[in-house]
Formats: sequence, structure tokens, C-alpha cells
Amino acid sequence: MKVLQKIVIVSYEYPFAWSDPFLRNEISVLSEYFQCKEISILEQDPEAGSGPEQRYALIRYKISFRSRVMALRHLFSSFVWEELFFILQDPGIRKSIALKEMIHALVHADSMARATKRFFSGKGKATPAYYTYWTDERTLAGLLLKSKIKEMKVITRVHGWDLYFYRQRGNYLPFRRFIARKADLLGFISEDGHRYLSSRLRLKPGDNWMVSRLGVGKASAEFIPGKPETFRLLSCSSLIPLKRIHLIIEALALLQEVNLIWHHYGGGELMEAISLLAKEKLSKHSNIQWHLKGQLSNDDVLKEFATGGYTVLINTSETEGVPVTMMEAMAAGIPVIGTNVGGVKEILEDGMNGILLPPDSGAQQISEAIRVFTIMDQENYIRFQSNAYKTWKTKFNRETNYRRFAENLMNLWQSDTAPAVDPHRD
Repeated sequence: MKVLQKIVIVSYEYPFAWSDPFLRNEISVLSEYFQCKEISILEQDPEAGSGPEQRYALIRYKISFRSRVMALRHLFSSFVWEELFFILQDPGIRKSIALKEMIHALVHADSMARATKRFFSGKGKATPAYYTYWTDERTLAGLLLKSKIKEMKVITRVHGWDLYFYRQRGNYLPFRRFIARKADLLGFISEDGHRYLSSRLRLKPGDNWMVSRLGVGKASAEFIPGKPETFRLLSCSSLIPLKRIHLIIEALALLQEVNLIWHHYGGGELMEAISLLAKEKLSKHSNIQWHLKGQLSNDDVLKEFATGGYTVLINTSETEGVPVTMMEAMAAGIPVIGTNVGGVKEILEDGMNGILLPPDSGAQQISEAIRVFTIMDQENYIRFQSNAYKTWKTKFNRETNYRRFAENLMNLWQSDTAPAVDPHRD
């Protein structure tokens, strides 16, 4: 019987299994190729925990005066001096904030690495790979650990908030040059992210860089070709500033001649403000019905996507990676309206499976895009619908994408170098 290579999948939430439904889906595929162990590395003790012999393991670390002093030894390392030079030379970075962020990341990563090394001790000769689903301090910790355990492979995915500097305080993300050069594999979820990091870090992409798209499963119910009798507008996101949900409300207020129902799934810090704005702007319009559904489980949201009879999904974000909600909508045969930010254009093709709006679109442009779908005839709508489903099936099917990713991970053990893959391969 073939012995599977071990891979440790690192998270920052606990219980691990519920921290990210998209990662949970990926693990179900990776488990066919590897012996998977999932661990959470947390600074604070959660209310519940589990031991290292179970599938889900918890590693606790504490930041103390001693841990800060121990981390200072890295100040003599070349990668820290290179990072410091990068900060000082980059005109877009706010220096005072970046220096604090750099030290913070170094202290936490060092503490994580020491705690994780203890976790690996006594586990036998086979050294598992270290895989972080997000690129953050835990990825840096893996590389610090790799300096002690040379045969360890460090793998990370690169999404959006962990990639785009402009989304962060100080316009800076710590040690991305070091991670980009030293990780065994960087899996970008979008072509845009791949290009952005190369340009932002002024680095030529290495053989360890590749585009590895996320994916979602088939909708729970087959979509029925044809435009729904009732126009139902769908949005799904956290209610936070960068999602710009207020623009949807302002756009709907301009559609006085259109009867429609708007449902939004997701909660967040702006729930009260968005609710008040909707009451102010929409309550006087008898043609508009709206419902803020709040936070639902991913399974419940997917069920709504598949059976809710929605006409179109709308996304008005000012920044994105490749929105998973768009993948989920297209898997259910729902066309999309979205802003041309981040990797959105890699899933949304204007005039084919939806309408792609300029990044700085206002309420008027958004309302016009919605109006296009309200007056669209059956034949055209079915074309958009079919193209949306085809986009999911050919580019964002999780079975296809995660198996391809797993196969590329397996290549890491077939040579002493990073996998020989086309970095722009889907």
C-alpha cells in the first residue's frame, strides 16, 4: 500500500473545521492525495481545545518579554535587513507604521515557529509539508521553521487581503519579498494577484509561483433555463465599507419603474447603518422590496442560491480577489454584475455571463446595469445564464481545480526544486 506524504494545514481560527468552508472543501480533495493534519496556531487560548493526536490540533503560543527578546536575534539575519531596505526605499509605504508591523510580524512568527517545532518533535522521520491557506505571519513562521528543518516544504495560497498592499494600514504587508522567494510554492488565486505581486515587489516571478484557482461545487439544484418571472436581485458579502453596499441601495432608489425584490446575505459592522439607509431610500418606493438576511451558514446560502429564483447577483466592491460568491452564483446559473477590480474580470466576462462595470461606478451606472437585466428578453437571458454556468464548469469547478493543485503539490517531492509548472496555468 502506498504511503501518503504528510501535509500540515495551518489555520488562524478554531475549531478549525468551521473556520473556512472553502478550505474545508479543498481539504476533502487533498485528503485523497496526502495524510492531512489540520492545526490552529493561536495566541490566546480558546474555550475549547483538542490534543495533537486528534485530526484537529491546537498550538498555543504566548507573547512575553522573553519571546520578544528571542525574536531580536533575527535582526542579524539578512532577510530582515533586506525587508528594512525595501521599506525605506519604497515611497508608497508609510514608514513608521510599516516598521511596527514588521517587528510585530517577526515577534509573532518567531513564537509560532518555536511552538510549532515542539509540535513536530517526536513525530518520526517523515517531515510533513507546512501549508498556510492564507499568506500571513504563519507563513513566515513556516519559513523560520524550515531554516531548522531543511527538508520541510512550505506552501501558501495568496488571496486578496493578504496580497494587496493598498488594503492594509500603512500600505504594507510584512516580509512578502522573503516569502515570495523562499516558499516552495505560492498558489495565487488569480492572474491579477500574480501580476500585482511581481510588480509591487519588483520581483521576477519564480518557478515557485503559480496560479491555482479556487472553486466551488455543483449547485444543490439544477438551474432551469429561463428568466425568473419575478425579478430577484441578490447580493452576498460582509457589511463592511469596502463592499460599498450603500451603492446598491442608492441604485435601487433610481429604478422607480421597475418591480423587484432585493435580498442581501451577510452581516457585519455596517448592518445597522445599511438597514437605516435602506429604510430611508427605499421605503417610499412601493416597487422595491428588500430584505437584509444577515449571517447564514455557507450551506444555507448555497441552498438559497440554488432554489431562490434569483435573476442576477450584484457585487459593488472596491477591491476583490476572485469573489467566491460569483463562482457560487454561476454554479447555479445566475449571471453577475460586478466592478472591474482585482481578479473579477477573470470570472466575469462583460456581455457574456454578466456586466462588468468600471471600478469607480456610481449609483447611476449600477442602476443602468440592473435595468439591462430587467428588460432583457428570454433568449438573451438564457444566453447569459448558460454562459455563467459554463464559466463555473470550465474554470471554477472545485473538483478539477483542487485536484490540479494537489497534483502540483505532489510534484514538490519529485525533485529538490519547485514544481516545473506554467505559472499562468489555471
